[in-house]
Amino acid sequence: MSDHNDNQYPGAGEGGDEFRPYPPSNHPEDDADFGRSQQPPQYPSAPDYGQNPYGQPTPGGFQPGYDQAGLNMKVHPDLNVAMVEPVRDVSVWNPVKYGYTIVFKRANPWLLWGVGLAFIMVIVPFLLDLVSHGTSATTRAEQFEFSVDYLWKSQMLNVIIYLAMILVTPILIAMAVAQVDGGVIGGERTVAKGKYGKTLITSIVSSIIGGVAFIVPVLIAGLLMMLVDDGGSFSMLQGILLLVGILAGIVLSLLVVPVSTFSAYYAAEHGVGLGEALKAAWQHGRANFWQVIGFVILNGLAGAVVTLFTCGVGSIVTLVQNYNATAFMYRQISGGAVPEMN
Repeated sequence: MSDHNDNQYPGAGEGGDEFRPYPPSNHPEDDADFGRSQQPPQYPSAPDYGQNPYGQPTPGGFQPGYDQAGLNMKVHPDLNVAMVEPVRDVSVWNPVKYGYTIVFKRANPWLLWGVGLAFIMVIVPFLLDLVSHGTSATTRAEQFEFSVDYLWKSQMLNVIIYLAMILVTPILIAMAVAQVDGGVIGGERTVAKGKYGKTLITSIVSSIIGGVAFIVPVLIAGLLMMLVDDGGSFSMLQGILLLVGILAGIVLSLLVVPVSTFSAYYAAEHGVGLGEALKAAWQHGRANFWQVIGFVILNGLAGAVVTLFTCGVGSIVTLVQNYNATAFMYRQISGGAVPEMN
């Protein structure tokens, strides 16, 4: 028995087989090699893992490609946390936390600097005052002579301490800015790059701005107190004027905090002149004004509490913590890189 298929494909119906094969087709399952393991197509231009086209050879190395993509793989070598640049939200607490953390993580050099600063600013004046109270002067003339001599020496000591702090401040600021990135730090960074002079001038001027902002309202209040003085006892009006003057001084000094606090940090890191440093500090500080004010108040209160409850010993930490915390806050408001502290 034959039909159309038998005529087209000879032998298909021989032997009375009712199951005739299907005619050949171009379906892939009809291929004799179908189902065997095949290698996927290769793309020679595709980089291997760890050889990203953006230039990331090894994990942890910061490269421009990752930065442009919004990723930052750099790790802070001292804290072993990722670096963030820029921060999404300027934090008030993170700078304070970072300041204390890094001082203990990098005890050398920070605690060594803290001991030196505490010795100069706290211990030496305390010892001088202790000696003055232990004088053996008995007569009034001897006591008066000793008082004059002590007053002169104490004032000279204060001047020397103040000058020493002025001269060492640029080095500490440069070290604190470098510490935010981690790794090797030291005063040589400032001197080698020729930024010491600019940082010194900016530091002095910004300190004067902050001091004048507080003193001027207090002086005005003092003059008004003299005008209302009737020659009698201290009046309530004079007390109110004094209080208003002090409060006005505090408010005005807070208004210039961006300039008085952060200007020297711009000079230390970027080597800009006085005018540019003041301008940059004001612009960035004004954009984050309330965060800056909150940081200054919180960091000041934290330092006062630590110093008070340790009977002054905590000043070894707080004196250098302040530089590191301020450097962290400076990096936040300027859009620079900071270690992740959350």
